[in-house]
Amino acid sequence: ARLEGPQYSAASPVPLKWDCGSPLSFLKLWLTRDEGLSWSLFQELDLKTRGFPFSGPDGRYGMRLSAVPATGPEESPPRAGSVPQYYLVIDTLPPRVELPVELDGRVFLAGEPIQVAWRCADDNLPPYPVQLTFSWDNGKTWLPVGSREPGNGAFPWTPPPRHSPDCFFRLTAEDLAGNTTTWTNAKPFAIDNLNPSIEVLGTRLNAEGQIQISYRMSSPGFIPVREVSLFYTTDRGAHWEYFGASQELETPFLFRPPSRQEEYGFFLAPVRERGPRQNPINGSTAPQTAFRLS
Repeated sequence: ARLEGPQYSAASPVPLKWDCGSPLSFLKLWLTRDEGLSWSLFQELDLKTRGFPFSGPDGRYGMRLSAVPATGPEESPPRAGSVPQYYLVIDTLPPRVELPVELDGRVFLAGEPIQVAWRCADDNLPPYPVQLTFSWDNGKTWLPVGSREPGNGAFPWTPPPRHSPDCFFRLTAEDLAGNTTTWTNAKPFAIDNLNPSIEVLGTRLNAEGQIQISYRMSSPGFIPVREVSLFYTTDRGAHWEYFGASQELETPFLFRPPSRQEEYGFFLAPVRERGPRQNPINGSTAPQTAFRLS
């Protein structure tokens, strides 16, 4: 006689089946909880049905059947050291997960790596029980982050190039019995994918001999602009020099020519509290505006 059923179950009782190729008078089910070191009689099975419910607390059960054929001697019951015919693990508890990275309310730059780490504990985990997903639309759409991951792991995750204040990160862990645990940050975090920009409105020479550069700044992102940097060129962008920065963020920017060059080209660059700078590149960046001294 042999037993058939699932190897893992998230609920109890568990439906099991038995099968035998010859008529029987009795069929007994024996259990071990210590890998066959000791055995106990669990019950005598009803021969009228080939299935029966097995109930028990969470744990690993080894099982053997001993049959009494309709004709012939009874099979010997299992003894110390007998190998189970069948194993069943009852596991009704979901995995325990921990993701120590604090995401709630934070602002990340698109393309800025975030070190994500997690821990998952359960007695019956497969090799890769964790699936990471990401949502940028308040949980309406979820995208996978990589492939399935081990129970304990870490890697630098780079947010996709999306601009959103409603981002969530989700970790789902599943054990071999099918129990799942889902972790999601309680409050949304933001991904900033919009750079600030400056539009130069005009230039003029004031009474003190300073060139006034009027501009309008647009800052649609979530990371504030800290200052505005001014660069100048006397050879139409072949070489750029840093003049200074203003933390007032007010127009106009005042430029005092360091020499009596005939023409100056200017480039204004917003500088955020975090993120790459938008400085001009020698020989590549054209002036935003120019002013010729008469």
